[in-house]
Order: sequence, then structure tokens, then C-alpha cells
Amino acid sequence: RALRDAARLEQVLLDLKAAIDCTASAGKVGIVGYCFGGSVTAAACIQAADVFSAGSGYYGSNVVNMVGQQPIAPLQLHFGELDQGIPMTDVQKITEAWTNTDVYVYQAEHGFHCDQRASFHAASAGIAQARTFRHFAQHIG
Repeated sequence: RALRDAARLEQVLLDLKAAIDCTASAGKVGIVGYCFGGSVTAAACIQAADVFSAGSGYYGSNVVNMVGQQPIAPLQLHFGELDQGIPMTDVQKITEAWTNTDVYVYQAEHGFHCDQRASFHAASAGIAQARTFRHFAQHIG
């Protein structure tokens, strides 16, 4: 958490772009992120759309702070309705501001996709994963 709190989003995006330089020759690139990575995914689809062809972000708590900007790369977001750290009012703000983004809400808690957490919710994780795969199949191939 200390590293995450100290991270500057601009630097994280530069690191991501550097990693892409090593892999972009393989074709289009997508990004998936969970928690902090969910926020990074949203930022990447806004600020680095020239690098990423699509993104799927899970329970990014800082996404709501980005609604003044618009994602350019196709983006989908996944939230848990029972998440104690991300109010549904924030999810509603995102949904209203980003009408071209698919925002999904599951009957689950934060971290519902991680099978190493008590909050793991297999049904929600399965649906979200299938949606992510379809999203990438459509936008990346």
C-alpha cells in the first residue's frame, strides 16, 4: 500500500507504455486491472489510448476522480454493490459521465474476482471474466 500511495499515475502510465514497447510488435494490446490497477486501467484508456486498444477495470476506487475526462479506448468497468470502499453513488457518477463505457455492478464485495480473498464471489467473477474476454475479443481480436 505504501508503494501504491506513493505512486504517481503519470509515472505508472509511463511504465506501462515502456512495457508495451516490448510487446506491441505482437499486435493490439489490452489492459486489465484490479483495485489500484482498475483505476490505472481507466487512466490508460483516457491518457494512453494510442497504446491500448481496450481495457477492463475491476473495482477501481479512484475512477470517480477521472470523470471530468473521457476514455478514448473502449473500456468496461466492474464494481461490487456491497463494496465498502466504493459507494454506489460514485458508480452512478461514472455511469452518467461515461456513457460509452460499459459499467457492470455485481451482488458482491470489493475483491470479488480474487479467489484468495474471503470476498471472492465465484458467480460474479465468472460473469465479469466472460464479459472481459468478450470485450477483448471484440476490440483486440
